[in-house]
Amino acid sequence: MNDEERNFFKNTILPMISTLDDEQATRYLVQKGVFGQNIRCPKMVNNQQCQEILQVVPCQYKTEKMALKCIEHPRNLISIRFGSLFSSSKLNVRELITYLWNFSSGEQNEVISQYTGRSRQTVQALNKKIRLLQKEVIDEETRNPSLGGPGKVVAVDETCIGHRQKNHVGRVGKTRWAFGLVDTSYKPARGIVREVERRDAATLQALIRRHVLPGTTIHSDCWRAYTGVELIPGLAHRQVNHQLNFVDPNTGVHTQHIESYWAKLKHPWKKQKGVHKQSTEEYLNHRMWLDRYGGSGMKTFLNLLTLIS
Repeated sequence: MNDEERNFFKNTILPMISTLDDEQATRYLVQKGVFGQNIRCPKMVNNQQCQEILQVVPCQYKTEKMALKCIEHPRNLISIRFGSLFSSSKLNVRELITYLWNFSSGEQNEVISQYTGRSRQTVQALNKKIRLLQKEVIDEETRNPSLGGPGKVVAVDETCIGHRQKNHVGRVGKTRWAFGLVDTSYKPARGIVREVERRDAATLQALIRRHVLPGTTIHSDCWRAYTGVELIPGLAHRQVNHQLNFVDPNTGVHTQHIESYWAKLKHPWKKQKGVHKQSTEEYLNHRMWLDRYGGSGMKTFLNLLTLIS
């Protein structure tokens, strides 16, 4: 979240949330599908689960002022959160909306913790749940080749995502690498990023085959692993020698789209002093989800609610 977005949240979104009472906030989350959507009654009858869809009803003695009720078992009122991603969350409904807005805006965990009044561990646990949903979406959308196509360009590159020493100071760990493929026909560019164990031709070209559509022109630098990309059926390959130029003066070939993509990817990492190895895949999937469903603050927020619903 940049300064402009943060000021918009403080001056517009946060005051708006604070004016909502519990029922209004809950009703908004119900309307957006976060609570109470297509939830079946959990009551067991003759060793079988009741199959009735629960209805949303007013309930003044519940904290959220709304509950779920089964028409077959009307005496049993169930929490409005039942069956939702936040069924066990202790955040009240206004805190939940605050959390979701800040998560969608890319705010740091420490700041979200301050806004919601909840611990950083609570925020991280919620982040993990949402990023698992984002992973499911990205896995499905990248199952088949999806980048490029006839007349389009996909830029490829590798980047270090592990810790490097600065001035020979600090820990020396195993260098970790990511490989990225960016479709330049989208504004901003849309990418697929995978952490890789090796940067050899077998690894990188297998990912190009997996994710790039026939008819695409691949732009790369002159790293030796890209030798032979032009032999992949259906693909053309053009290179720029970065030891001589960032943009080839004769062909105009460059990889600036993916260099810009790396900068955008790593900017939040620098703020939070890196990402733990176990969280790298989660973060990369989050970044790819934002490529496809991000945009303005409100657009990303509404797409996040759709994801959760």
